[in-house]
Amino acid sequence: MTVEEMKKKKTELGFSCEQISDRSGVPLGTVQKIFSGITKRPRYDTICQLEKAFPMEHIIFTDNHGRDYKASGKVFVEKSKANTH
Repeated sequence: MTVEEMKKKKTELGFSCEQISDRSGVPLGTVQKIFSGITKRPRYDTICQLEKAFPMEHIIFTDNHGRDYKASGKVFVEKSKANTH
């Protein structure tokens, strides 16, 4: 997820910088600098930590009854929202 994508999600979800800091473990000052644009190129590991603050979509492969797709031979794709907090 890019910083721009995180900014969009932050707005969509109504998260404050404080909430993102709490959820990700990234210091508040760092979060504020990244989201305000002061920090132009945040470190990769910081971006990875920030991503933890946002719910992520996962794709689950199942048959049409929610069973493991390998058992039935039929594949349906369902989206699931996961939240680590």
